[in-house]
Amino acid sequence: MESYDATRSVLILSIDIVFRTFEDDYDYDEEVSGEDFRISSLNLIEKFISALKEQVGGHLEDKVLISTLEGKNLYELKEGVKKFKTLRDYDCCCLYVVLTKKIPSEELDGLFLDMDLYGFSATFPCFPDEENKLITQGYDEGEYNTGYFSNDKLTAYVAMLPNGPKGSNSLFPMKEYNKAKEILLK
Repeated sequence: MESYDATRSVLILSIDIVFRTFEDDYDYDEEVSGEDFRISSLNLIEKFISALKEQVGGHLEDKVLISTLEGKNLYELKEGVKKFKTLRDYDCCCLYVVLTKKIPSEELDGLFLDMDLYGFSATFPCFPDEENKLITQGYDEGEYNTGYFSNDKLTAYVAMLPNGPKGSNSLFPMKEYNKAKEILLK
């Protein structure tokens, strides 16, 4: 990996590793309590984060935020796992992490594709050309799912950051993203 500017940016990762692991053991809305489940859930998420950190050359900060897909509340990872009550909470839950290097989006896309043990979606800044854009791409065990790189750069997978040109994707969780940025980039 080349040397890039030490610029911090927030990535959103939508994962379903916990959901997929336990979907045969629990009903979707069944309360899943107990220390064993929390420990297993946390271990799965930390394993994913560790693989991601290795893939990007260690350029991730340790603090991770988590929210449900509906994402009204952001929690630090260990606190959030304690608050999640049903398997539904883990269905495409969102992780917010800080990337500490400005890695071009095409290179980051390739690094994510190489994470062939996981299925996830990632939303990240479009470096270096259009830093006012966030792009979303789905990855499914080393292949594209849906997203910016797999679908001819469709606008549905592009969100404009605040203070950028008009045209923000209304489906993108910009409010939650900005809240995560405020917490993580202090």
